Amino acid sequence: MRQLSILIFSLFCFNSVSANAGEAAIVKLDQNLFVVEGGGGKGSNVGVLITDSGMVLVDSMVAESKEYLLTQLKSISSKPVRYLLATHDHFDHIGNAPHFLGEGASLVGGSRFEPDSQLEFLSVKGVFGLEFADAEVKGYTINSHSPSDVLYYLPKQNVIFLGDVYTDGWYPSFFSGGIGGQVQAIELALAVGDAKTRFVPGHGQVAGAQQLRQYLEHTMHWAKRIMQLHARGESPQQMLGDAELVSIKASFANDRTNMTFFDERFVYLVKHTIEAEEALRNAAEASD
Repeated sequence: MRQLSILIFSLFCFNSVSANAGEAAIVKLDQNLFVVEGGGGKGSNVGVLITDSGMVLVDSMVAESKEYLLTQLKSISSKPVRYLLATHDHFDHIGNAPHFLGEGASLVGGSRFEPDSQLEFLSVKGVFGLEFADAEVKGYTINSHSPSDVLYYLPKQNVIFLGDVYTDGWYPSFFSGGIGGQVQAIELALAVGDAKTRFVPGHGQVAGAQQLRQYLEHTMHWAKRIMQLHARGESPQQMLGDAELVSIKASFANDRTNMTFFDERFVYLVKHTIEAEEALRNAAEASD
């Protein structure tokens, strides 16, 4: 199995939002579908689908959150975990994959999935499906936050798990597919869903279609303004003083955002937005 040099972004993404004291750690979306909230250093949100044959998880937090996650799962169902569906291969989303594989679960990942340990997984590409006697999951592989991104749609519950294609209370992170990949991924999710679909971010709270559309608009504005300033010769540090970009930045934060961390990462995210866009532009020019 190949090794992965994980994007540095993952080192802070799972710490960017945290639940307020007293908020439920488990969100019930349907009789058989739940979300175990991450944040606060725990890593990703975790989707939990109860099927006739056992639990199906979407992501699994960081390894250090194993006992926390297992406790939450036991409060939901006594059934074993049969499948672990990875939205992508970053450690804050597959940290407990070794544990669940050791218990007999199967790991599903996109064809460009590169776990950072020797994990056996079922490689998927394009559009695929998993069917159970009482549930269905459709997957869509895409290149946006990472080359291994997969969106998971549950038609019966009308819920889509987006991984880090969408993170509530944090900056956009289209480090692999650039702004084009980000737009494609979110437009795909909106096309697959409808006005009543609930969208589960990799980190943060469940959103509706209107929230996702607003996030996409802000993301496009963010990338456009950064590249405009970059074309003028401004450095990421100089962009701190641009009123328009600072206003766009504020649109990504909410009352769950760790604002100290958020502000510290502003220049870092501007820098990587530029790098992602230039890398894709150079690759396109080289292929002409």
